[in-house]
Amino acid sequence: MNPFLSEKTRIEFKKAHKKEPHRRHADRIKAILLLDSGWSYEEVAEALLLDDQTIRNYEKLYKDKGFDGLLSDNYVGCMPKLTCEQEEQLKDHIRKNNYSAAKRNC
Repeated sequence: MNPFLSEKTRIEFKKAHKKEPHRRHADRIKAILLLDSGWSYEEVAEALLLDDQTIRNYEKLYKDKGFDGLLSDNYVGCMPKLTCEQEEQLKDHIRKNNYSAAKRNC
C-alpha cells in the first residue's frame, strides 16, 4: 500500500498518539500510521489484536471523515432492562450493603 499521509500529518498523528489517554483511540491512530507505513490490514490487525475488517473500517472512517471522524465514538447503547423503580431499589441496596467480592465463598 502506498503512503497516503503527508509527513506533516504523520508527525501530527504521532504527537496525538502520545497524548491520547484512551487506548481505543490510540489504536485507531496506530492503525492509520501502520497502514501508511505499508503494513497490510492483516499485519495491523494482528499487531493490535483486532480483526482486519476493523482496520479497514478505521481506514475508511479516516479517509471519509478525517482525524476527528476517526476518533468519534457514536455508540448509543440500549434501553435499560430495569425500570426506574428497580434502579432506585438497586442503588438503595448498594448504598446499604458493602460487598467485597462478586462471588460468594461457600
